[in-house]
Amino acid sequence: MAQERGRRASVLLETRDYCIICLTETWLSAEIPNEAIEPAGFSVQCVERTKDLSGKGKGVGVCFMINNAWCDQWNVRFIESFCSPDLEYLIISCIALWLLREISGAIVTIVYMAPQADTDLVLGKLYEAVKSHGGRHHCCWGLQQSKV
Repeated sequence: MAQERGRRASVLLETRDYCIICLTETWLSAEIPNEAIEPAGFSVQCVERTKDLSGKGKGVGVCFMINNAWCDQWNVRFIESFCSPDLEYLIISCIALWLLREISGAIVTIVYMAPQADTDLVLGKLYEAVKSHGGRHHCCWGLQQSKV
């Protein structure tokens, strides 16, 4: 029991050092408020999966947890999300407090690609989405996080 508490405390201490935590296949739903899953000092950005778009009946597909010490919730902007049976992604921009002077913000993308997806079609869709926002947000540096 004491070892388990120690392990949990260690994970919490390590978590505070992350700028962004990216989660896929979260199985969250609209009934679960962001506050219920937010670690202390983080804000949450999620895309809710809908059965109409994804063909799947359960949960949110992708989720960001952003450390407020790195980028507070007022400097996080939703850019775009997409949901289909083969692909789910969320694109946000962050004007972080801790970036190089030459970089005023970051565009961050989290992606879930279903195992049965047509890779060429999915990567083409994702490429177009990231490319289109890179030009509009020229002051930002693009970061991509993917899970296949």
